[in-house]
Amino acid sequence: MKKVTIVCLAFMAVLGLYAQEAKTLISTKQPIAGLVTYRRDDPLSIDGKNISRSEYIALAKKNCTDAYKLYKKGTGMKVGGIIMTSVGIAGVYTSTLSLFAGIIGLTTGSSYYKTVSLCSLGGLAVSGGLIGGGIPLWVKGMRRRKQSFQLYNEHIKNTYNDVTLSVQSSNNGIGMAVIF
Repeated sequence: MKKVTIVCLAFMAVLGLYAQEAKTLISTKQPIAGLVTYRRDDPLSIDGKNISRSEYIALAKKNCTDAYKLYKKGTGMKVGGIIMTSVGIAGVYTSTLSLFAGIIGLTTGSSYYKTVSLCSLGGLAVSGGLIGGGIPLWVKGMRRRKQSFQLYNEHIKNTYNDVTLSVQSSNNGIGMAVIF
């Protein structure tokens, strides 16, 4: 009986010393999906593991529909901007060639080349407008996609809060606290 008493007293003394230390935290945070990191040259990653865009879309659709909608809208704007810019660049190229052909033809004195030159100037104006509208649309689409990542991360942070269990000293000796 003396041995059991001595062991119990020793155990309580060790716990008393342990309780005098700073808080000891045991974290139980394990979210279903981690935070998305995005850098310009690197692929998307969640907790250090690279994921594809389609995997992100599936996660966003399942966990945060607002981020999913924002990502899809941004992707549509980006693709539209790329198409507008590409068509505008091709139009500038062809209109410039046509304009130079018209200028060369004007030196011969033909009125046909005057019409070609005026049409080429109109083509340059339209192409410039496509480029001028396509690039901002492209950039805005990229920003919306980045905002989608931020919105997704905020949603994950708010949904999966830290739950910690701490062992600390209290008025009555040792206490355990669960912090949400």
